[in-house]
Amino acid sequence: NGSFFLKNIVFDAQPGDLICIIGPVGAGKSSLLQTLTGEIGIFDGKVRMHGSFCYVPQESCKFYELL
Repeated sequence: NGSFFLKNIVFDAQPGDLICIIGPVGAGKSSLLQTLTGEIGIFDGKVRMHGSFCYVPQESCKFYELL
């Protein structure tokens, strides 16, 4: 039906921390990151961020395309 829910997600990251988001296909990994960047709006709750944030979505490429 095209709807999804991110529920009860709380974490704290300090400068220099490396955060890995893992899970099966369809678990909401990309949706979480798109919510943090504002690409997906929130209906309830809040997102609090201080400082900078970098999100690089995965794109398939072949090695020879880089040469």
